[in-house]
Amino acid sequence: PLTSGPYPADAGTPVPGTAFDVQPVGTVLAQAATVELAVPPEILDAAEALRLVLAVELLDGTVRTFDGAYDVTNGVLRADIDVLGPIAAVIAADALPVDTGEPPALEGGTFPQPPVVPVDGPLLSSYGGVEFTASCAPEMRRCFSSGLLRVWADDVVTSRFGDQLYLLSTTVEANLDFFDFDLNGVPTSLVGTVSISGALRARLNRVVASYDLDDDFTTGTGGSAVPTTIQITDELMVVGETATSDGEVEFNEEIEFGINGVGTSEMLIIRIEADLDFKNADGTTSVGRVIAHLRLRR
Repeated sequence: PLTSGPYPADAGTPVPGTAFDVQPVGTVLAQAATVELAVPPEILDAAEALRLVLAVELLDGTVRTFDGAYDVTNGVLRADIDVLGPIAAVIAADALPVDTGEPPALEGGTFPQPPVVPVDGPLLSSYGGVEFTASCAPEMRRCFSSGLLRVWADDVVTSRFGDQLYLLSTTVEANLDFFDFDLNGVPTSLVGTVSISGALRARLNRVVASYDLDDDFTTGTGGSAVPTTIQITDELMVVGETATSDGEVEFNEEIEFGINGVGTSEMLIIRIEADLDFKNADGTTSVGRVIAHLRLRR
């Protein structure tokens, strides 16, 4: 048991009696090791069980969390770790509650115009346009508390998992640079990337389990972002060419968007969808959708 002091609460609320000192601290494992911790189910409510993760304290004092499965019947939290350090069961603080149903429609809007730059002056961004960014992760600015992300699940997902869902260990990195504006002030070119990853936490019978959720795209058809065309019509931006990290290329991809003013700046909201495939008893497949509204700030 950990006796050097209370377990760090950076990642959330440690469950009493689950902190143990595992050494040598900082050792990176060539092969992941499975950890099992006893967590009495009677001390957790339903929401806390869905947010239960395994935490490992690293050499620099930061805490890294690992998603796994929690068996409500025998009270065992099981997760794989790839680094050693003091461990504990933690009720994650950075847990995004997943809403149900269809999210509100985004209503487009007018893009802000890039300031006029003298011919011999510096560019405002890498392409001299209007740049929107978003960044959050468990070990830094948290996605839940930052308000950068809101998530919904459709009826297919909730029919399998129930209507109490959380997205844990969420990481967002997004950068979209709009440039080459036409005479009406509408951007005609775009370069950038968007990446969202996390673990969808749901309860199936007596087990709380995690399901990986990843979605990303990069402008262009290669591995790095290159400029592509963009057409703006009402609430839709049609991006000429995008590619995912898996190599899947999409032409003329439609992305719903909205632009809102925030103080003296603007916020770009884009809709992103990820599919979950479910096997049915008759051999067919049902596809559920998890929808995110991502907020990028200028």
